[in-house]
Amino acid sequence: MSNRELAQLKADLAEIPQVSSALVPVKSRDFFWFSPILTPKLSDKVADLVVIPENRQQLTKITSACAKWRIPLTLRGGGTDNYGQAVPLHGGVVLDMTGFNKVISSAPGVVRFDAGCRLLDIDKALKPMGWEMRFFRSTRRFATMAAIAGGAGGIGSVPGVRWRILAQRLPWSC
Repeated sequence: MSNRELAQLKADLAEIPQVSSALVPVKSRDFFWFSPILTPKLSDKVADLVVIPENRQQLTKITSACAKWRIPLTLRGGGTDNYGQAVPLHGGVVLDMTGFNKVISSAPGVVRFDAGCRLLDIDKALKPMGWEMRFFRSTRRFATMAAIAGGAGGIGSVPGVRWRILAQRLPWSC
């Protein structure tokens, strides 16, 4: 992306939270460096801009601007997976979904949340009802539902989280 195009894009998205240029390299990677195969392929990949939308209108504006200017768009959650899926292969925009971080509703055995909601916050919403997520990730303080939607729920998990029940009753009372 040329400096002129980047300046125009930043102007188009001025009211949407953007990370400082110093943090762009950090937000352009996940834990791919665990892999000796991915490390040499992804180490030099960096976005031109990282945006953190907080509502659907901002999300629509970002995707429309990227389509208009034909700018690559890479989605990112907490960046805790090690598959390289959050790495922008051709620069462009990283769309950090952690601004979509609310638990919308919860009831015994069912929870509804935004895409960027952290796993720890989901468990906190379920705990008073005596429920918890079906799995425990060591990165749950930072990992979002993007980690699960990307298949990190284990072998045979369904991308997009199509389970009907994402929670199970705790073996102890709260």
